[in-house]
Amino acid sequence: MLLRYLALLVSFATAHNHHLAETETPAVRTFFYVGGGYSEEGKGGHIFKDQMYVEELTPVSTKQHDTDPIVLIHGQAQTGTNFLVKPDGGISWSSRFLEAGHTVYIVDQTFRGRSAWAPRAGADAPSTYSAELIQQRFTAPQQYRLWPQSTLHTQWPGPGIMGDPVFDAFYSSNVQFILNATYQQSTMQVAGAQLLDLIGTPAWLLGHSQGGLLPLLIADARPHLTKGLLLVEPTGPPFQEAVFGSAAARKWVGSPNFRSHLKWLLTPKSTGLDGHTDELFASSDGPCG
Repeated sequence: MLLRYLALLVSFATAHNHHLAETETPAVRTFFYVGGGYSEEGKGGHIFKDQMYVEELTPVSTKQHDTDPIVLIHGQAQTGTNFLVKPDGGISWSSRFLEAGHTVYIVDQTFRGRSAWAPRAGADAPSTYSAELIQQRFTAPQQYRLWPQSTLHTQWPGPGIMGDPVFDAFYSSNVQFILNATYQQSTMQVAGAQLLDLIGTPAWLLGHSQGGLLPLLIADARPHLTKGLLLVEPTGPPFQEAVFGSAAARKWVGSPNFRSHLKWLLTPKSTGLDGHTDELFASSDGPCG
């Protein structure tokens, strides 16, 4: 059922909806935090760090097509607002899922947005994405032709450049982030596992871009509470960046159980590494998309 509604979302995207102020699906809203803990702040006191903000939206309607909850995880330089009203005013993914009867959990990744960053934790200072980088990689790649298929980009409404109202609305939602993938993934795995514990029933995990890695790690920690994984444009390809660099694309901070399963699937014959599959897990702090 969920996959059918995801297919509908794709069809809505291709329709290039430019209508403003569409009606969002009513929901009961609450929020809470998971993960993290107290840590010394260096001046004799303590702060709470590495927690994750969670916004819970419960359908108002009694119509229930599918009661499986769904967790939505945004990408780099973004927050959970990705899954609320779209920059062009179109109806959000959250509304579509609520309309289908799902309870929706929208997160702000650890040390992002409403999930506070403890200064100097994981990095000396936050990083940002320039408007030009967003244009090149996401909203107007056909103009820059950084990879062969970029000319086929048709999904962004409008020109996707600075000065366009839809682009400006989207870029103004970009936030600072901590460019430390290992730290990000490890704290998200802990917080995500706690979230699934609180939900208490198997949930779908949907992650986008840099956030597309996180459902894998969370599911590894709580396989019995994972209904399924939906990875939308996940950071990758699976083991090495192909367009913007040559660093390892994924950190794999999951349990040894997950690593062993992956090694079982990736034989020396399929990888060409002749038994050196440990090389697939080399850690790097290269950029994540």
